[in-house]
Amino acid sequence: MIKYILFIALFGVSKSEAELVSLTFRNDSLDLVYTDKSVVKTVFFQVKHKRKGSLEILSVNKNIQILPFLPFLYSKVDFNRTRIGFTTNGELDEKGRRLAEIWLKNNTLEHKEEYTYSEDGRERIKQDYHMPGTQKSTKTTGRYDANNNLIFKQCIEYSGNPLDIETYEYKYDSEKNWTERKSYRQSVDNGIIGDRILVNIEIREITYYSETNKPRQFQLPQFPEKAQEIRTVIPQLAKIKQERINASYEAVESGNFEREIVLKEAAAIDDFTPAFWKRVKVDYGNLDSDPDEEAVAVYETSILADLGYKHSLAVYKKIDNGWRLWHQTTSPVLSTQAGGMMGNPFYGIAIERKCIVINHFGGSRQKWNYTHRYRFQNNNWYVIGATINFGAPCDYFKTLDYNLVTGDILADHTTESCDEDGFADATKREEKLKIKNPLQLMDDFTPGENEIKIGGEFWYY
Repeated sequence: MIKYILFIALFGVSKSEAELVSLTFRNDSLDLVYTDKSVVKTVFFQVKHKRKGSLEILSVNKNIQILPFLPFLYSKVDFNRTRIGFTTNGELDEKGRRLAEIWLKNNTLEHKEEYTYSEDGRERIKQDYHMPGTQKSTKTTGRYDANNNLIFKQCIEYSGNPLDIETYEYKYDSEKNWTERKSYRQSVDNGIIGDRILVNIEIREITYYSETNKPRQFQLPQFPEKAQEIRTVIPQLAKIKQERINASYEAVESGNFEREIVLKEAAAIDDFTPAFWKRVKVDYGNLDSDPDEEAVAVYETSILADLGYKHSLAVYKKIDNGWRLWHQTTSPVLSTQAGGMMGNPFYGIAIERKCIVINHFGGSRQKWNYTHRYRFQNNNWYVIGATINFGAPCDYFKTLDYNLVTGDILADHTTESCDEDGFADATKREEKLKIKNPLQLMDDFTPGENEIKIGGEFWYY
């Protein structure tokens, strides 16, 4: 159901005594040109042909203008707002109804329409011509009720084949404007007419205004002074940002940038960030037996990698007057374009149960995500756990949960087949085993490039 509100004003406006000589229609406006060479621009909702040789124009300011309808020329603009360059000649009968409309392009016949009417005007037939304007094409029959609203419409193709029938039912208010319209369709197949099917219901709420009861005029809110200040400073900020970007490009090309964090102590974490680096994530927690807080941060660096730029991981310890750099490495975080079509694979970092937890996500049709855990022990940082998921819907999914401290492995393999409606039928296989290897140092570990063999198949973590 479509519901909308239509506002109609019952008061009019008048032009001078000059006569209308031409109209120019645009997508949402109308130019009226008079004999005194004045031009009136009107933004309109709709234009109707009135019976006594006039046009009724309902404009955006809720006014109705009744204008003399004369044979005229007008230019038209298509919905892409590209000027077409057509002109149209109109021919009227003694009742002001269109009899023919001829479309010219560069003064050459392009399209033609002819109109015929029943004696009471309730049935109207439009015959279209094409190729170019000389051969009959579609013929459209329309029937109208006493309030001049369409109640029947059917098109017949140039071959004589009738198309579907459209019919309409209305409910009217006291002003004879419809407040409800039901639309029906009947299919036509080789001359056989199908059942009448309701396809749409429209309801209109109409509010009428008079000279003494005009709609309220709403004023736009005042533009805030603070917003004006912000708008003034935006170009300055944009210039500063662009200068920073240009300087970064120049530094990368020349190699004139820091390849590691050189500051050993600082009052705040942000103070450690080297020029042309960007801190993307920071988290706080406890990583050792010391009760003082630690922090971990991941940076996008200016160091070129095979895929994008390297990330750097930094670990900080809390001290009396700020923070001290404890450790830094580029190994455990994948580079900025290592996520395949997903782009940057870095998906977050956290401190949990005295471990650094780093997440990655990437892939294309086949997606993967990694979770690796690192712990400080024996005076160094080691990889102690990995959880890996990869696969594709309606194909397969694999999950590997590997505790490198104990050697315990849980490997899960699920095969999925889907029907045409997307419903999946899955088979699942699970394996538990133990593979105990020496722990790897965090600084020597690259996520996704380490393999173990499970059931004759290599798995990567």
